[in-house]
Amino acid sequence: MRNKYLIMLTPIGKFFFGGDMTFQVGEKENKTYKLHNEQFASYIIRSNCFPQQTSLLGMLRFLILSNSEAFDKKTRKVKNRKEANSLIGERSFEVKDHHKRGNFGKIESISPCFMRKKEKGNWINLFPAPMDYKYVVKLENAPFALINGRKKKVPEVEGYCPKERQEVLFLNGEREVPFSVVFSEDRRVGINKDYTGITRDTSFYKQISYRFGKKADNGDVNEKVDFCFAFMAETSIDLKKYDGELASLGADSSTFIINVTDEEVEYTMPDKNSKNKRVVLLSDAYLTEEEAAQAVYAITDTVPFRFLKTTLDTTNYEILSNEVKRSEVRYDLYKRGSVFYFDKEEDRKKFTDALMSKEDFVQIGYNMYR
Repeated sequence: MRNKYLIMLTPIGKFFFGGDMTFQVGEKENKTYKLHNEQFASYIIRSNCFPQQTSLLGMLRFLILSNSEAFDKKTRKVKNRKEANSLIGERSFEVKDHHKRGNFGKIESISPCFMRKKEKGNWINLFPAPMDYKYVVKLENAPFALINGRKKKVPEVEGYCPKERQEVLFLNGEREVPFSVVFSEDRRVGINKDYTGITRDTSFYKQISYRFGKKADNGDVNEKVDFCFAFMAETSIDLKKYDGELASLGADSSTFIINVTDEEVEYTMPDKNSKNKRVVLLSDAYLTEEEAAQAVYAITDTVPFRFLKTTLDTTNYEILSNEVKRSEVRYDLYKRGSVFYFDKEEDRKKFTDALMSKEDFVQIGYNMYR
């Protein structure tokens, strides 16, 4: 029997969600280190605001496995492979050529991650605003222009000013909560020294993590405010028994308190441009260039996406461990809130069909739209 659960993740302190880049590793002429540093290293690293869906899936898989009889907590190894496979599947998320669903044992699917805010004892849900939220896009009678070799409409966009930077907003119905209320930066600088004590130019680093804000968006300093991440999970195992557990998530193994309820959440966004044939991404989404080109106009951003490949045999989850394989391909996902416009309903349907055809991404909370 399948059940849906709302899983809330409350950080204990700062958190850091890694992306495509990491800090430089070591000074050795080690082939693994050298290759890693050439491809992925930078001296300044900024956390993503949301955890990757693959991280949420990995956290949930390990939570189920580590609390089962199939796992030896002393050796941190699987001791009953058949049972472990039935609980969480043989391997982590992988992109498949045919884009079919993966086997994650008792985990059927998870939803996109979203925010929750607790005020006056009640939780409200917050979803990122569409990227055209402050604008009115007029496609009718729009002129054409050649953009990257393609003939595209250039509509009038009322409310847009290139000199003004729009702050990211989170929405609950018509209520707006600014990014600066939800997140605050935690900046750390440092120096890595080798065993000789010598400081090298490549040793300096800066890391920007995030914390949740504590102030109310109405400016009331006396009002207590709490935030958390949340997502829905559909499973054939009872997740309520994990309520109150601690879990590690993110590049720095940030610690989160897990709360589980059977509350159902509808993932929605308000729509000010509903008269247009348009698609709003409710989650990050993978599309090929050809599939995205079906839109006549779009307001988008992208986020780099890689994932770590592990199996039931994996015991060392360090990024340079021989047991962990980093995806060879970097995927550039369209960021949640991106908006695509269409002239014809048939083109819009082809676009949404393309989103849903990536069953492996859809299963873990990507490619969701409205």
